[in-house]
Amino acid sequence: MGVSFSALSSPSASSNPSQMLSYLKASGQVTSIGTEPVQRVRATHYRATIDYGRYADRVAPAQRAAARASIAALERLTGVHSQVVDVWVDAQHRVRREELTFRECLPGSSGTTKIHLKMELYDFSTQAIPAPPPSNEVT
Repeated sequence: MGVSFSALSSPSASSNPSQMLSYLKASGQVTSIGTEPVQRVRATHYRATIDYGRYADRVAPAQRAAARASIAALERLTGVHSQVVDVWVDAQHRVRREELTFRECLPGSSGTTKIHLKMELYDFSTQAIPAPPPSNEVT
C-alpha cells in the first residue's frame, strides 16, 4: 500500500522500543499525565501528538526521501496528518507501554477500520553472552 515502516524508523526499530521516543521528539508538545505502575514498575505517562510532517526531518538524511514517501502513503490510508500516542517511560528511560488508536481506509473498501494498539514491554534484564563452543567443534 506504499507504506514502508522501515523507512519510518531506524534500522533497528523493530527490536528497539525506544524508537517511540524519537516519534515523541517529532511532536509539537509532550504532556506529562502523571505516574502510574506498568507491570508493577513506576512509570511516567506521557501523551503527545506526533506530526508526521515533522518526523521525516528527524530521521537520518539518507532515509528522509523514503520516510516522506511512506508518510504520504500513510496519510492517504488514514486521512490524518498527526497521531495521538501515549507512552509510559520508567526511571531508566525505558519505554514500558505504548498505546495508540487510529483509523484507516483500505483501498477498494468503503468506510474505515479502527485499530487500537497497546504494547507492554518488560523483562529488561541484561542478556547473557553465550560461551563460544570448544575449539575442536569449530572450523
